[in-house]
This record gives sequence, structure tokens and C-alpha cells, in this order.
Amino acid sequence: SSIFGYSGEQMSWCNNNSILIKKYFEHENLLKTKSPEKIVTFLSDNLRPDSLPDDFPDNIGKYLGFRLVEDYMESHKKTNLPQLMALEFGDIYTGS
Repeated sequence: SSIFGYSGEQMSWCNNNSILIKKYFEHENLLKTKSPEKIVTFLSDNLRPDSLPDDFPDNIGKYLGFRLVEDYMESHKKTNLPQLMALEFGDIYTGS
């Protein structure tokens, strides 16, 4: 929870609703956006998009990004950090 600045309750909510979080980003077509204006609102403690459901904590993009990388690394155990850092986002997020 300290990585994201979340309370224990917020962290539990995120862990229990990770599929909902991912589906929200998919539904809003946010996983493929390259718009800095859109991206920053999901990574900030001070900005909150109007479309974000009230249950979602601020800076939810950090949590989702962490989970996507965590899932990728779990599926690709031989990938080291330099290889991970060289990947394009589309190589990490498959949409499945």
C-alpha cells in the first residue's frame, strides 16, 4: 500500500476488484491511449477524472500498471529487468 499511497482499506479494495479496474480501463479505451492529458489524471493524487467511479482510489493507473507488469512477469518467468524495460506496452498488455 505504501507504493501507491493507499490505506490498507484502499489496497484491499483494489486487490479484491482488480478485474473491475482492468475492465473499466478497457471499456473506456484507456489502455491504448497515448494522450498525456488522460494518462496523468490516472497517475496523480491531485487530479481525478470525472468518469472515474467513486469507489476507485486516486492514482489507480499506478496500481493497474503494477498488476499488468506483475501478471506479465508471472507468465514470462525467464524475462529479466532489462528485457522487461525494452518491451513496448502492447507486448505486456495483451488484452486478455
